[in-house]
Amino acid sequence: MGIYGLAAFVHEHSTLGDQKTWTVGDAAKPPAEHFIIDGNAFTYHYAMQSRADWIHGGQYSVVAKAIQDDVLVLQRAGIQLTVLFDGAVPHDKQRTRLKRYATYLERASMTLSHLDHINSALRQSKMGDDLPIPSDFFLLPPLMLDVCVQALQEMKVETIVCADEADGQVATMAELRNGYMVSKDSDMHVYPRAGKGYVPLGSLNIRNDMVSATAYHPKALASLLDLKIDLLPLFGTLLGNDYLDTKLVRDPITEWCSSRGLQCKSKTVYWPKIVGEFLRKIVGHQELDSNTINVVLKELNGMIKGNGVDHNVVIESVRRYDAESVLLEKDSTSADDNKGNMKHASRAITDITLTHTFWAPIFLEDLQQPSSWLVSRRLRQHVYTALLKSDTLPIIREYIREKRHLSEDMVECDVTCNSSGDGFTQFTQLHHTDPTLLAELDRYWWPLVLCLRCLIYDLAYHHGNNNSNRIKDHEVIGLLAGGFASLLHKTDGPSALTKLPTIKRGALHLTAQFQSIVFCSHLLGQALGVRHLEQEGMLINMYDGIRMHHYLQLARRGASVERMLGSKLGGDKHQLFWNLYRAVIAKMEQNVETIFDYKIPPTWSKEATVKGTAPSSSSTKKNVKKRSGNNSPHATSTGARGGGVKAKRVATDRPTSSRPTTTKGANIFDVLAFGCSFDDDDE
Repeated sequence: MGIYGLAAFVHEHSTLGDQKTWTVGDAAKPPAEHFIIDGNAFTYHYAMQSRADWIHGGQYSVVAKAIQDDVLVLQRAGIQLTVLFDGAVPHDKQRTRLKRYATYLERASMTLSHLDHINSALRQSKMGDDLPIPSDFFLLPPLMLDVCVQALQEMKVETIVCADEADGQVATMAELRNGYMVSKDSDMHVYPRAGKGYVPLGSLNIRNDMVSATAYHPKALASLLDLKIDLLPLFGTLLGNDYLDTKLVRDPITEWCSSRGLQCKSKTVYWPKIVGEFLRKIVGHQELDSNTINVVLKELNGMIKGNGVDHNVVIESVRRYDAESVLLEKDSTSADDNKGNMKHASRAITDITLTHTFWAPIFLEDLQQPSSWLVSRRLRQHVYTALLKSDTLPIIREYIREKRHLSEDMVECDVTCNSSGDGFTQFTQLHHTDPTLLAELDRYWWPLVLCLRCLIYDLAYHHGNNNSNRIKDHEVIGLLAGGFASLLHKTDGPSALTKLPTIKRGALHLTAQFQSIVFCSHLLGQALGVRHLEQEGMLINMYDGIRMHHYLQLARRGASVERMLGSKLGGDKHQLFWNLYRAVIAKMEQNVETIFDYKIPPTWSKEATVKGTAPSSSSTKKNVKKRSGNNSPHATSTGARGGGVKAKRVATDRPTSSRPTTTKGANIFDVLAFGCSFDDDDE
């Protein structure tokens, strides 16, 4: 949400805010304060502020570390945290969500149209550099909300996925627990019952020795406007929000005030003052009741040509800010705001169960290709069946990109699954994996293997087993190497990369498809009650965009696995990699197109686990050979030649082609002007 002009008005009147400070101790203190946080705003804030790369699909571990570091400091300052995330979108807000998705598609299209310029910047940049990409382009990576939930839960922070929007419950909980509302939304200023007040995320300064913030209380705003505090929800509505379009009321209210000799300036920052004058003149200091809204709308609609302001829209907007408002009839309030809240569930779960919808996250992919979320539809159909257990399963409305617009697809639940046994057996079978295949692997690696197997099968399934659309062996190697390196990163993974990989549309689309599989696999695990990506750090480290594109690039150029992983990584880890590769493609060979001939070790190493004990490999040669046929990827080079297929060694270091250059540090988008803006108010 967001209220037109209110953030600028509050910023203009700095006396509305109180400065608060908390001292940080050496260890966690008993809680003395309570922050009730809007989880969606919190996630966007850290995704933007952590400076993590997003253009390659997300560096989730970087954002998660920034969150966990700050949570630790807040706990040492004696501040308890409760984080509430948005749930299902209410039916009266779906139009707003559709508009936002259209904006996201515009951002994706604009970013892709300047991919050549972005790649020029990437070639001149190194890890840690700020890329000259405008913030207006930013898209939240698809796994980010769930990664944020996992990062918080690992820090023992209470997280709740609400039945619908979280901001109303943030205010209610802050009032009940005498805490602070923490968000990044100007709507928070007009909640009349707000505990100790509203702390904008932008004002929260977390240092190792002190935490400081600016707190705003609705009493101060009401006093400045000379309004009763219970009028703030109606005041916020008339300013213009997701329920009421400012364009409908701005001219009539301005003319009404001008005709009575009140000074009305046209700048946005003065708009709240004008609406405050309008309400004060009409309502005055008379007692407020359920007829107050009727009195105000009668005066306002008399100035508007046409239908005027819908009474029900205003009622619903006021109710969102204060369900117990004196401005509402008793029977118009909601019975239980907490009904349907979930402790451990993705937002998509609430959409599916409460509104029978699925909103595929909009992110960077090849917009000329079918949506990356189509490849994971089969998994989702099983999610729907598991969640909506009923004799008459409903049709799910899926909102998924089609070309450059959003389409609405009606999707049936899948009732054809023949899986039997416990939840885990069903889960693995729905990933086209026999549970016995995983027995030789440490449980830590199961999610990566299952998701890659699912991707391989569903790409072939989605394209009707068309050979030209099957995943290629070097793509499997690249994805596996990226996931492998990311999951090893905490302890003994390959050394950090120094250069940023450029972006190819094919790799962009493939990684988007992989993330859609991971996302839906995570949903299926929750639906079946299987701990899958919930393992500590698993979802956080499952995907690292820079690593993924780096290894996909190396694999596409024919690099050997030894070269990709590096000689410094012990031979036990090389053995482990090949064990994982064997598990990924077992009984899937027909769904993988062979491009290169990899010298795969002939035996399975049972000793190679997470920590690995197998002896070091003596081979570090560049051992990839290009194949001209579609032979099994298990064939060795000797076998290939024996079969009459001519094998050609592929160079692992390509010469750099001539590329256009730009001045380092210059913003390559300075010449552009954009009309889109970030969802939330910057305060």
